[in-house]
Amino acid sequence: PSRPRPSLSNSPQSVDLEVDWNRLVIGGWHMDTRREKVEHEAKQLLQTFGIADAVTDVIVYGRRASACHVFLRPLPSQDAKRRLAECQTQHKDKHIIPRSGRTAWMTPHKSAHKRLKNRATKYAASILEPLLDNASKETVDIDWNKQIIWVRDLRVIAFSKPDLMLLSASQTHQAR
Repeated sequence: PSRPRPSLSNSPQSVDLEVDWNRLVIGGWHMDTRREKVEHEAKQLLQTFGIADAVTDVIVYGRRASACHVFLRPLPSQDAKRRLAECQTQHKDKHIIPRSGRTAWMTPHKSAHKRLKNRATKYAASILEPLLDNASKETVDIDWNKQIIWVRDLRVIAFSKPDLMLLSASQTHQAR
């Protein structure tokens, strides 16, 4: 049976409308893994992570999936961020999902709008990369929170025009 999707507004301790630090998304299963298997292995991972006591629910949307949503006991935003950062530091890329043989990944839940902005930034970076020489490719930095892409010390792509602008006109460079 399918479960209703909780809305972000049901999570009173979320920092803002784009990231819910009290909701973790864990993935790494094959695309068509049965819900029951994802739930079972996710609960085992949460025990390994040492956060099972903070979990209020584990939800897999659909009959088959590659990820699950883990609802954590709500904490104030700073505490929730700290909890997630500690979990990622200790466990990110360190556990293999038995069913797929892939490394488990984890991230805080992001709104559909934030995911869209991330996809747009990733796409922009993929368009930029072939235009750069090999030395420049190594100096590309992406700020996923602000959706800004730098090459060396120059802002070259941003999701919004004001983020692309520098503070003073004397710092502006024009590409030819």
